[in-house]
Parts: sequence; C-alpha cells; structure tokens
Amino acid sequence: MRGRSLGVTLAMLALAACGSSSEPEPPEGFPLAYAMDDCAPWDGPATSVFLTSRPLGGDDSPSPPFVRISIYLPRGDVVGHSFALSAESASTGAVSRCESEASCVQAVSALVRFRDASPEEPLAGRISAIFPGGERVVGGFVPTPLPSRGLCG
Repeated sequence: MRGRSLGVTLAMLALAACGSSSEPEPPEGFPLAYAMDDCAPWDGPATSVFLTSRPLGGDDSPSPPFVRISIYLPRGDVVGHSFALSAESASTGAVSRCESEASCVQAVSALVRFRDASPEEPLAGRISAIFPGGERVVGGFVPTPLPSRGLCG
C-alpha cells in the first residue's frame, strides 16, 4: 500500500511540474481525445475520456491502443477538480490502457485534473498515470465531445 501511495504522490508531482497552457501537450502516442457522458459500473453517471492515436470509426468506439479515463461522476461534477486514482479508489474512477480489445491494464496510480469550465466550454485537463512495469502516460487533453451512451440507472 505504501508503494501505491508513493506512486500517486509521484504522479501528482509530475502533473504539478507540467506547465499550463491554453492548448496542453497531449500524452506521447495519444494525440487525439474524445469525451462522453457514460455510466459507472453500478449504472450511475460517469464521465469518460478516451486518449487515442486514431480518429474514431463510425461506431464511436476507439480502436486500440487507447487510454480510458473514467470518473464516476457527471461532467458538471468533474470540471475544476482533481482525482487521485489507484486500485484503492475504484469507487471514484479508473484509468486503463488497452493494447487490444482483450488486453487492458489498470493504472497503478493516476492523477487526473480537469480545468474549470462552463457547460458551453469543452472539457479539458491533464493526466499523469503510471502503469504496471513503470510505463507513464503524461499530458493534456481537450477531447472532442461524443454522444452519450444512454441513460444510466
């Protein structure tokens, strides 16, 4: 558990060290981002952001590889807030990286910060995530909005 706390702390320091600009530098290998209103695992509201290297196809689902950020709150509750995520914070959200349709791994630790925005402004933020084996995904995102996945609950 101490190692996971250290990982979250390191992720937070890495994110804090990154300067802010109007157009954040995307994570290496993931220049595109998409966001949608989604559903949490228990069918409550969630906000999901997909970081990917390829434009979406007709079904609005990213093709691997991609990183999925899921915060189990509606959009209005994530803007202007930061979320430290790990296996212990599974009720708050998760960050996972999928290399194929059948191969996804959850981040050991991640910090996701959403900038403050009005409902008319695009969702935007920064991620600093550490995956098993030490791989990092660090950078900003300004996702293209996608249609909601439907009603939750």
